[in-house]
Amino acid sequence: MHVEDWPLDRIIPYAGNPRKRSKKAVAKVAASIREFGPRQPIVVDEAGVILVGHTRRDAAAQLGMATFPVHQALGLTEAQKIAYRIADNRTNEETEWDDDLFAIELKALDGFKLDLSLTGFDLRQVTSYLRMGAQPGEDDVPEAGEPITRPGDLWVLGDHRLLCGDCTNAECVAAVLDGAKPLLLVTDPPYGVPLDNEWRDRAGLNGCGPAEASYMKHRTEGHRETSISGDTRADWSAAFALVPSLEVAYVWHATSHMVEVVQGIERIGFELRQQLIWFKTTAAISRSAYRGELRWRYASRPGAPSASHTSELYRLLRRASAPRATCGL
Repeated sequence: MHVEDWPLDRIIPYAGNPRKRSKKAVAKVAASIREFGPRQPIVVDEAGVILVGHTRRDAAAQLGMATFPVHQALGLTEAQKIAYRIADNRTNEETEWDDDLFAIELKALDGFKLDLSLTGFDLRQVTSYLRMGAQPGEDDVPEAGEPITRPGDLWVLGDHRLLCGDCTNAECVAAVLDGAKPLLLVTDPPYGVPLDNEWRDRAGLNGCGPAEASYMKHRTEGHRETSISGDTRADWSAAFALVPSLEVAYVWHATSHMVEVVQGIERIGFELRQQLIWFKTTAAISRSAYRGELRWRYASRPGAPSASHTSELYRLLRRASAPRATCGL
């Protein structure tokens, strides 16, 4: 492929280009060219009209460059030129990021102390990816030892605060907040529904017979509990009420306790705004109480700014972590 430097005024933008170019996009390409140099030529036809590379030309002009590398594509028909312009933009949209591998690449790049905005991603996006994934050895299971945490113990984990305590106890909540006055509550508390992992064994449906429990094969030595017998509470408004600074709340719950949850939220001064539905992309391997699509409520105080949810159905694939305070139940 032949490439040569052309004066910018010889490179003619295509008047019918349907692809819009924002100032933000041009600035990102300009930053890339400034750091790495012009590594991709602009492609033009016989008349010097751009086929591919309008944003690169704009970025070069913004940088005050007199010339830019150009490849002249000869022999294309008018139909091929139009199709090439469209395809060059559209085919890029067909690819997806492998989030885990991308997070690893970003973390490696961060170690070189390079300005990560040169990747083209905003700082907020970069930060969320840097928080993803496990560090080497982070997921290694340590040898089991004697538990050291006792009720009342507060663990400060960077920006996070984790308390072993009761979220319905005012002293516990005050300790974990340490004077902070959060405005937003996003919570997925116990649903007040039963969970029994060995119903298949009792029913003889595990393929091994009732005498050989399927879950026993993978259970930690000494662990005998197979059900959640203490999950009998669905309304956690008493805990929410201990944080009077809250203005907006997103509360996950089971459909079977919908009325109870809503009544609790309204009882402490919130107004129900909307019901949202979590569309699960994978089925939960459990009995009916956990298999359905999960609902959660969006509520806020009277007069508080409210979000506009244009859809009530959401597919949640991955969430980046954020500093938070947590009080164990």
